[in-house]
Amino acid sequence: MTAQEAIEICLNTLKKFGNFETAHRAYLAIATLNQQQIIDLAPGVGEEPRTLAGLRVACRSACIAIDWIKFHNHPSTRPYVQTLLEMAQEADPQKDILASELKLGCEMLLRDVEWGVADQKPVGQA
Repeated sequence: MTAQEAIEICLNTLKKFGNFETAHRAYLAIATLNQQQIIDLAPGVGEEPRTLAGLRVACRSACIAIDWIKFHNHPSTRPYVQTLLEMAQEADPQKDILASELKLGCEMLLRDVEWGVADQKPVGQA
């Protein structure tokens, strides 16, 4: 998936990524864009560079959330992402930067991923 395709999915509320891993690859493609790449891509997706710069920041937060889930060996399921979001919302954003990053990242994941039946239940449950 190209960065432009990933951007178009993130900006279109009707489109979603097929799964957690696809979303991770797409977020990473956007998060690693430099300013010149953003300026070059903006006309192709019909957005201002500042909009894409904001999306880049949000994608970095999504990557942080995904990496946190993977590092701690938590399931990449909708219920776990929802639980992580709830935990992050309880933290004071002025004192806990990681919680702020996790909150935004989880919100993006919940919005952008087409969660299948297998993603609805924690691993090991029928």
